Amino acid sequence: MFYMKEQSASPDLEISSAITEIVEEAKKRWGLEYEGEIPLKGGIAITTVRPNDVGHPTSAKDYWELAITTADTWQNWINTPIDKDAFVLVCGMFNNTVANPATNEIQITSNGIALPVINIDHIYSYQEPKMYLSKPIGTGPSATLKIQCTARVAQSERIGLIGYTIAKKSFVITQ
Repeated sequence: MFYMKEQSASPDLEISSAITEIVEEAKKRWGLEYEGEIPLKGGIAITTVRPNDVGHPTSAKDYWELAITTADTWQNWINTPIDKDAFVLVCGMFNNTVANPATNEIQITSNGIALPVINIDHIYSYQEPKMYLSKPIGTGPSATLKIQCTARVAQSERIGLIGYTIAKKSFVITQ
């Protein structure tokens, strides 16, 4: 069961449990050992989620960005299958847009399950405009992670995910 209560502080216990669960699944799936943040032997590693890990961006840029082309309309921000050698764990999101951030709602669909719409307007009142999900959302290899957004005005924003990629060494060391 998903419980989508949003919060301003990281739910460390929930994140740790989810990482452990994903690592165990990855070990079974690939027959490799977990090596943590420094994979020296070619096993499974963990790193922060990068834009390219979730098929974003579609250009050569490797930074988080959301281009809202039409105001008050739901648009796909991320909509891609996760690589066959990776799991992605979404723990939250941030918005580093300096002047007048406009994204006000998101909806995440993971592994074919559409989760409730989350209004994020309130994060712009925080000193650091970010939020965490009370339970992180994991998307497995070859499964699709889809995140749709809507905003008050059409503009580009520096909005991104907070989370982890747990994958084979060959995936996490690729530049």
